[in-house]
Amino acid sequence: MSLTFKFCNPDTAKCVNMQVSQGQKHPKGRRYSKEFKIECLAIYFAGPKVYKKYLMSKYSLPSPNTLLKEIRAVKIGPGLDNPEFFILLKKKVDSFQPQSKYCTLCFDEMSIKANLFYERNQDFIVGLAMGDTGEKIFKPTLTASVFMIRGIYSKWKQPIAYFLCHTSCPANLLHTLLTEAVQKLKNVGLNICAVACDMGSNNIKLSNILNISPDNTGFYLENQYLFFIFDVPHIAKALRNMLLTYDFYVNGKKISWQFIKDFYELDKTFPVKAAHKLTDSHIYPTSFQKMKVKLATQVFSYSVYVGMTFFIRFGSLPAEATETAEFVNRVDKLFDILNSSQTYGSKKYNAAFKADSFQLEFLMDCLTFFKKLEVRDKNNRNVTKKIKFIKSLLISINSIIQLFYHLRENAGFDYILTRRLNQDCLENHFGKIRSENGNCINPTAIQFHRTFRRMQCVNLLNSGTENCEADSDQMLLRLSDCQQDFVPQDTDIVPEQKYLLRTIDYSKNEMLQKNFIRYVCGYLLNKALKVHYCDICNKYSKDHDELDDTSFYCFLKAYKNKNEDTFGNLKMPNDKFVDLICKIEDIFQENFETFATKSNICHLLLDISNHLRFSHPCINFPKEFVIRLYLRVRIYYTLKTINGNFRNINKNKLIIWRNL
Repeated sequence: MSLTFKFCNPDTAKCVNMQVSQGQKHPKGRRYSKEFKIECLAIYFAGPKVYKKYLMSKYSLPSPNTLLKEIRAVKIGPGLDNPEFFILLKKKVDSFQPQSKYCTLCFDEMSIKANLFYERNQDFIVGLAMGDTGEKIFKPTLTASVFMIRGIYSKWKQPIAYFLCHTSCPANLLHTLLTEAVQKLKNVGLNICAVACDMGSNNIKLSNILNISPDNTGFYLENQYLFFIFDVPHIAKALRNMLLTYDFYVNGKKISWQFIKDFYELDKTFPVKAAHKLTDSHIYPTSFQKMKVKLATQVFSYSVYVGMTFFIRFGSLPAEATETAEFVNRVDKLFDILNSSQTYGSKKYNAAFKADSFQLEFLMDCLTFFKKLEVRDKNNRNVTKKIKFIKSLLISINSIIQLFYHLRENAGFDYILTRRLNQDCLENHFGKIRSENGNCINPTAIQFHRTFRRMQCVNLLNSGTENCEADSDQMLLRLSDCQQDFVPQDTDIVPEQKYLLRTIDYSKNEMLQKNFIRYVCGYLLNKALKVHYCDICNKYSKDHDELDDTSFYCFLKAYKNKNEDTFGNLKMPNDKFVDLICKIEDIFQENFETFATKSNICHLLLDISNHLRFSHPCINFPKEFVIRLYLRVRIYYTLKTINGNFRNINKNKLIIWRNL
């Protein structure tokens, strides 16, 4: 053992001596030095599976639980003065590939409850706020600001520090903390390329201190050039909230929330809605609902644009609503580009940002559009200068474009998933802190401190290989359920003649509804072809190839590329199949409320629908599968709409028919 120090390097000698001294002991009786455990941490970070499944079976090494205890022993408090944490962080960063070291620095704050707590082990009081100079002051903490880093190329994130303030962290102090954080992360070996934050007043002041503008979106800190990005989801939320209060004008044309409201009120009267996700929470949001980004982005969607354009075409909405519909479509595409999460998206604009010609042309057009945008109040006064989201959006667009060119030139990036440039990771972190304390909206300072330290240690040990797949909720309707053999159960079926079958006349008044039904029919046939495929059924699914008043909605919904048919890849069945689904829809509306309280509701509806006459050129066409699938989808979306209304003012009232 002594000769190893003479003929081997010190690290190898320590490792050999540790194996000799600990190898013969029982695994629970082994003791390792702190230096050796730190070295094992570096190995674990480089390859967790290799460490656990191979190295631990061959050599005497500390278990992952022992390493976790070592991390938990690291003292982590408010601020950036946590040297042991940054030593561990450097160990992990050293195992990264070069592209994985490029990241963004996000910062945000959450409200906490005023509370002081004496930490006996570390002998200090938790809950006193930090003053403008960074020193503690004798005031209670009401806000916790958190700094978090997030990989641009690789899927990793890590909270690095938190700061307790009496109110929002002042812009001058935020600038000082930002400078210190960049310096420490640079020493760790990370390449900070951008900072991301929301449009809080202190963050706006910080951008002014850094001389950030639409024409100057970058700044230097510690000899490192960073881009300033305002969180795009927050911008979308602010845009919706401003449109609720004000009217927008571009080149004298009006963009108004009233047109969206009129569309919603008209759309919800139809059995199959053009924008089925919209509820009263989207159109008439409460103060709390105005804070939800999801409700804002679902309003600015392609479905709303298609629905509004469709109603304008048939005169249900005035022609003046065209500019509002186009604005909805523009914001939808812009949000897709600035919040992409897939390399190849399902739509043209929601794929990764690669600075393709169509992406750059659209972003340049949006820059011109929002520079011309005027905001006027109800008295027609111009209040554009008071609106923050316009300047913030222009800054973010230019920052993302320039950041991509910077990464392509210096790091060889071929694309950017722009969702990794927002601060969703920080919002999720705040949500976990709240849930760790019994779903407490405003935890105390000591609760925040303990939860932050525990989550920081766990995140540091997490290599990114475990739990890397996002959980996906199971839908109520699954294709496998529809493919199972249907076994009817004993139920009290009321005589058939009780349930009325109306003869539907889709001439003029119900032309809008037939458009929606035809679109759903295409979905049903697409699923049917997966159950039974043949040339006859495939040809039948595209039997309608003419653009008329009954297929205009499908024409708008289709994503058409060059040299494609009028309806793109959509299935377009003939009128006989559409009439069948219309009759089933009529059965559903007539009998749903009666059957809703019974067991086997789908079976009861299916029993009536099976009596409908329908002929198909293929004898193997799965008619019963199609009917059952439609009924299940119809039940699912009906209940989803009802549940959406529980979040509204009349949350205890079961509203069914006016929202079908």
